[in-house]
Amino acid sequence: MVFNFFNPLKIKVDHEHASINVTYQRHSDMAYYDICDTSGRVIRTGRLHKRGAKVDLKELKPSQYVLLILDGSHIERRLFSF
Repeated sequence: MVFNFFNPLKIKVDHEHASINVTYQRHSDMAYYDICDTSGRVIRTGRLHKRGAKVDLKELKPSQYVLLILDGSHIERRLFSF
């Protein structure tokens, strides 16, 4: 497992549009994200574009969640509140 300190994962929560903007420079063509609850249950999965993704959260209740990035041998994890 490799942690990426030079190209940090950034999350911007957009409460008005019930979404998050994920900024991340992927390292492989097969980079994915998971939105998980704090007990580890995967709620949503998607593919990252070249520089990140915009993730719709309209179906989620206000709470704390974990964004997990799986990018080849790179793994990033961030806690966020929505």
